[in-house]
Amino acid sequence: MYKLRLSLSSLWMQGGEKEMDALKKGFDDIADHDDAMAKYEAGLFLLDKMQKIVDRSEAKSEARKSIFHKVAEIEEIRRAMKRVDFQRQKEASHWERNLWDQIYQMRINLEAECEKSKLERKVKQAEAASGRARITKLEAQLQVAQKNVLDLQGKLDASLVAAESTATEKATMSEELHKTGTALRNLKAEVELCTKNTQVQFEHFQRELDSAKARREELVNTLEPTLKLLFPSRSDGNDSVQLATELVPEGPAAVRRLSESVANISTCHALAVVKSHYPCIDLAAVEEGYATDCFKEDVERLLGEVAPPAAALIKDLDL
Repeated sequence: MYKLRLSLSSLWMQGGEKEMDALKKGFDDIADHDDAMAKYEAGLFLLDKMQKIVDRSEAKSEARKSIFHKVAEIEEIRRAMKRVDFQRQKEASHWERNLWDQIYQMRINLEAECEKSKLERKVKQAEAASGRARITKLEAQLQVAQKNVLDLQGKLDASLVAAESTATEKATMSEELHKTGTALRNLKAEVELCTKNTQVQFEHFQRELDSAKARREELVNTLEPTLKLLFPSRSDGNDSVQLATELVPEGPAAVRRLSESVANISTCHALAVVKSHYPCIDLAAVEEGYATDCFKEDVERLLGEVAPPAAALIKDLDL
């Protein structure tokens, strides 16, 4: 078609004028001048029709190219959406697994700290009990010494020194016991603070985990009606999460099949209604698409004219 148009254009632009003048002169030489003018006008009309045919063919070719480009863009968008959905699911699964690992490790650390604190308390209690037993023993020795003081007048100085030494040792042990009690209280406060901080962190991670579960549940609940509509035979008795995991990758293909089926049914109904009102209509011509003399602006005008009847037909047929 493009070569035909070039040949016609060259005929008109490159010497076409001379040939047309020669043709007109040949027609003027005919004896019947009216007949010659009629043939000349018919030739011009035929040339104009050929030019229009070439223009329409190019318009159809451009329209097909535009449609192919649009289809390619739609396919690219669909593939991009599938890649994004897959990446989001992968990141959510990885994040959830890491969160559970952190919670499990924190629980193990907390249990280890509690066991360590219990062991340290037992050690301190054993040391304190040993100190009290020693004090009791020394007090008993002091009482024995006091009872024998009358009998041991000669050893009075030694007994006094021993008594002072015992008192000093008792004071030292009391001071050590006080320090031990203070250290134990400090350790208890530190353990309580650590427990509180750990509980706060655990509650924070628990809230994040609950939020992630809620978002996943919301996503599954959002997808479930659509998946049941697209796959009615495969959705009975299945878990919602399992249903979404198995069927979401097949969603675009199912939507495409459903769209093609709906378009086919709607087209069949429309042609059947037209055929019922106009039995003699040639449906074979419909397969060729729009008429050859129907341009883009004509198509837009026709679409606007048939839109109201089409809406009424869809409502009447409950499509």
